[in-house]
Amino acid sequence: MPIVERLCLCLFRAPPPLQDVQQVLSCRLLGTVISSSLSARDHVDYILTVSSQRLYLLNKLKYAAMNMKALTVIFSYTAR
Repeated sequence: MPIVERLCLCLFRAPPPLQDVQQVLSCRLLGTVISSSLSARDHVDYILTVSSQRLYLLNKLKYAAMNMKALTVIFSYTAR
């Protein structure tokens, strides 16, 4: 078997499974959700969930007669 053919076979083999490492479908790294399929769906779902929760909070505080200055402070704190 030529060297190039052996090299190609070695590059495409899956590594053996690790004994004490748990496999997960997605993880959060530096604020970004990375899925095992490298799609953006999990990250977009996470951003939409967090955003809707924060907007719900601001909406409830607005109708609880909180003044605009306090709402602005809360918004700037939660938008980070």
